[in-house]
Amino acid sequence: MTRHENEHWARFWADYQADLASKDEQSQVLRIRNKQPIDQQSWEITLSTVAKQLELSSADSLLDLCCGNGLFTLAFSSKVETITAVDISSVLTEGLSARALQNVVIETTDMRDTQFPKHCFSKVLWYAGIQY
Repeated sequence: MTRHENEHWARFWADYQADLASKDEQSQVLRIRNKQPIDQQSWEITLSTVAKQLELSSADSLLDLCCGNGLFTLAFSSKVETITAVDISSVLTEGLSARALQNVVIETTDMRDTQFPKHCFSKVLWYAGIQY
């Protein structure tokens, strides 16, 4: 990614977060269809599908990249030992932080700037950030 592209996405999320408080949790992270937030049934199917694919267990240490407001982190925190949730948007991670999940560590940074020891996570979730 070029420096210009990096700056573009940092500006995008900085500008986008200006009115997050007026948006529902799905719209906050652009999880929408036809400009409408996905419905609860679609979200539950998504959670179930992702959990099944990850084969989560209580011994797992999960890295949730581009976690946004932490909807996956929140749903999976009871299924794993620990989650490290990373997102560039401080407004989104503040909402997750306010939930005070005991087994969740939150890092507000560009995921490309993170540095973790080798093999410290048993699973990695990068659900919706790849398009950015």
